[in-house]
Amino acid sequence: MLNKICHKIPGLRSLLRQLETARYQRTWRRRNAHNQTMAATRFPLQAVRVGCHTYGELHVDCFTDAPDQLIIGHYVSIARGVRFLLSCNHQTGTLTTFPLRSHLEGGHHPADAVSRGQTRVDDGAWLGAGAIILDGVHIGREAIIAAGAVVTHDVPPYTIVAGNPARVIRTRLPQPVVEKLADFRLADVPEEQLRTNLDKIYRPLHTAADAENLLKHLT
Repeated sequence: MLNKICHKIPGLRSLLRQLETARYQRTWRRRNAHNQTMAATRFPLQAVRVGCHTYGELHVDCFTDAPDQLIIGHYVSIARGVRFLLSCNHQTGTLTTFPLRSHLEGGHHPADAVSRGQTRVDDGAWLGAGAIILDGVHIGREAIIAAGAVVTHDVPPYTIVAGNPARVIRTRLPQPVVEKLADFRLADVPEEQLRTNLDKIYRPLHTAADAENLLKHLT
């Protein structure tokens, strides 16, 4: 009852929204102590899962209480302004694209929040500033999404994509190196082992031999 009264008073309505947002963000942090992400928007908590050590602000847009899941892996870098669009598509094969059910019946009707499926961002991916990730895509391990890119299709591992829609520019490592790293998972390496080998980890990988030598210290 008190909430309904507060929502009718402009100043209190704004304050109430701020308090609700702050409470929501605290809840997100409690559930995500294993990473360094912050919920910049409010979304169904059960719809988003984030792995260890991933960092950045999560701008997740969705127009249903039960969108398909967004699953983000370990060690993912999320730059400022990256947006994830979940269940945000309009009907395209019907009389109109306008969300008539929601407009006439109120609320957010599931028929007006069409989803293309689960969205995945695999370990080690780097999402550049202002990138937009549409639902239903799978961004492969250690891929790079350039700043401002609009990702509408799957991105292979270790590739760099840019543009609107995002297209492959090149692979970020030579193919023989990628093949050597196919079964390696950074998240499986203890942090102390990573600290011990930081100098080796920061050396460029030009050949399969380079990758093989590094893996000897990490596996």
